[in-house]
Amino acid sequence: MHEVVPEKLKLISEYQHQKVSGKKTQFDSETNRAGDILAVKADYKLNDKVDLALGQQVSVKGSANNQTTMGIAAKFTERLSLRGKEAIGNDGAATSLGMTLSPFATPNVSGDNKKISLRDSLALAGDYTKTVFNSGQIGDTVSLSTAAKLDEKTDVHGTYSLVTSGPEGEVSSFVYGSKKKLTDKLDLASDRSYASSDQEKVSSNIYKLSGEINEHWASQGAYERGIVQNYNGTQNMRNAISLGLGFVDRDKKSGRANLKNSAKIELRFDDGQENQRQYLFDNVTEGKINQETTLFTKINLSQSKNTSTDSSMAQYKEFSFGAAHRPINLDRLNLLTKYTYLDEDAPASQNDISDILKERSHVFAVEGIYELTDKWQIVNKLAYKIGKEMVSGFGFTKTETWLAIARFNYNFYKQWQVGAEYRALGQTQAKDRKNGALVELAYRLDDFAQLGVGYNFTEFNDNLTHLDYTAQGPFIRVTGAFFDRTPGEIEKAREKVEQNRQKHIEVQKQARIAEQKRRRHRDIHDTLRMEEKKYYRETKFEFQEYFFSPF
Repeated sequence: MHEVVPEKLKLISEYQHQKVSGKKTQFDSETNRAGDILAVKADYKLNDKVDLALGQQVSVKGSANNQTTMGIAAKFTERLSLRGKEAIGNDGAATSLGMTLSPFATPNVSGDNKKISLRDSLALAGDYTKTVFNSGQIGDTVSLSTAAKLDEKTDVHGTYSLVTSGPEGEVSSFVYGSKKKLTDKLDLASDRSYASSDQEKVSSNIYKLSGEINEHWASQGAYERGIVQNYNGTQNMRNAISLGLGFVDRDKKSGRANLKNSAKIELRFDDGQENQRQYLFDNVTEGKINQETTLFTKINLSQSKNTSTDSSMAQYKEFSFGAAHRPINLDRLNLLTKYTYLDEDAPASQNDISDILKERSHVFAVEGIYELTDKWQIVNKLAYKIGKEMVSGFGFTKTETWLAIARFNYNFYKQWQVGAEYRALGQTQAKDRKNGALVELAYRLDDFAQLGVGYNFTEFNDNLTHLDYTAQGPFIRVTGAFFDRTPGEIEKAREKVEQNRQKHIEVQKQARIAEQKRRRHRDIHDTLRMEEKKYYRETKFEFQEYFFSPF
């Protein structure tokens, strides 16, 4: 996606590539359709109260999904806004009308308990859409949502939507809930939802507790209870609970995080014709041992078990440990190393392209990045994987796989970068080798994130831990930096190193001066001692001459 924001005009473009594995023909949904879609949208601010929008969506490959949209939004008063949109596509046409009633910016507070007037805090939004399909069928969609602030600590919200005479029949849903601030750093939220259609009915409850415990710790907890509709027509009653805990330790002077940790555990209980239990544990830790080196670890554990048959359905274990090194005096260089252990038993109903049922592997990877100039950057990566794989119908087989990547990046305009890389992938036992190229256009969002789009001409990705042989084609990639330093922080680090170096030079200089003074004092002392001895000898000789001379 790319976004350009002049003073009044905003242009947004997006390209989507979607591939469907194990397509289920009985379901017709956006996530069950393969294809490539290109979309462009222009937003124009006519004045302070009127905004215009024009968009075009084109299906490049796959099922046709071409669509043109035109919209207008107008602000009539400080609180009331109206909007309208017309969409024309291959499936038909749709007309939408909507309104929003915003709350007052500064609601009136009354009473000792600081209750807020409902009139001042109430927000309303409503939309109505009429769709005329090419088949002649007409569908109506109505949605109404509301939110209000009861007092300084309590918010409530609710949403109702209804779809009538659509392709899937009549569908209605209603969600309502509240959020209460228990303390300045702790929030409690609860939601209740109902949904019904010609095929199913679903209801669930969700409760969440989140907030900061102190300046170092934060926590989150959630509980969900609902009904799950399975594809085979059966239903499961689901109860799920999740707990999360986060920790951060910051430098008191700079405010920079020296250590971060987040941990989450989730338990699911599905009860129906067959009872299932699932747990998931995730832990990520990042810490700086000095200004140049960062260590990180990651642990992912999960297991699904059928308690009715007392059998394991699937399990997954992944342990990773790595380090990143960026010398202060040579900040053009970045070194990354990582080790990963993977233990995976795929569920019986899941088949990937290689039909691997079980895998035990060790993956070693090292990557070096060096900035040749302010414009040019070179990147090299080497990875080696050794493990055992079980393919359907066979036992475990030893595998050895290696990956080599050479890449050049060029910063051609402000935050823009273009990159090209050559990849080679080899498999020792099969004596097989694949190679190819990849190109990417990237935009730096800020000092810590980069968004890129490109095309992979090879058939594989660059991650041996989760190797994919269907990675060919366009892609979108977001790259983030952990514990990276801003240009200002880098400059401060350089200044500190230079100050320490100057202090060291000054100390050495003072030591040399002191040594020279000591030597001079020693020479003076030796000279005086020699003069003293000489004077003593001469004085003694004269005394002896005088004492023994005859009268």
